[in-house]
Amino acid sequence: GRENPPLSELMPFTFPGRELPAELKPSPSQDKGGFLAPDAFTNPEHFHFGIKGALAGFICYLIFTLSAYPAIYTSVITCIVCSLSTVGASLQKGILRFAGAAVGGVLGFISLMYIFPQLDSLAGFWIPFGAVTALAAYVNFGSARISYCGFQIGLAFYKCVLQAYGPYTELRVVRDRLIGIALGLVVFGIINSRLWP
Repeated sequence: GRENPPLSELMPFTFPGRELPAELKPSPSQDKGGFLAPDAFTNPEHFHFGIKGALAGFICYLIFTLSAYPAIYTSVITCIVCSLSTVGASLQKGILRFAGAAVGGVLGFISLMYIFPQLDSLAGFWIPFGAVTALAAYVNFGSARISYCGFQIGLAFYKCVLQAYGPYTELRVVRDRLIGIALGLVVFGIINSRLWP
């Protein structure tokens, strides 16, 4: 059978008789998608973008290695995850990452300090665990503008609460994660705004 045509070819049929805006018209030499952009090796902006992300990640790696503080490794991950095609998209994802980690960390802190010491069975553990998971899922499956925050809420909470097979009261995980994310956002923000802005 014949493959389905791409949506860009079907757009003229949605409102017959009307002229499509220029951004919705298919380009005459539109290639099928691939792993790399068609101008990946000729456009210097792709090279600049790669250099900025790699440099920010390398600087964060140097900071946490030279300061003997390996618990803030999330700074390198933040540089990679938050390096998007526009400054606004990078900023939004960075804010969502930090906010989600802060909310999940605070919920993990409250659970470790005030809820889990009062529990004596596994059944009681599932109540706060299920409540925070439900909150994280609600945010994650909500609006596309904030869904990444829900993922971070769950991840930060699980990293705080599920550290070992037994009771655990170490709270440095929350602090170190927030410091690492903040460091990654600051370093990537400086590199992104100063180097080939």
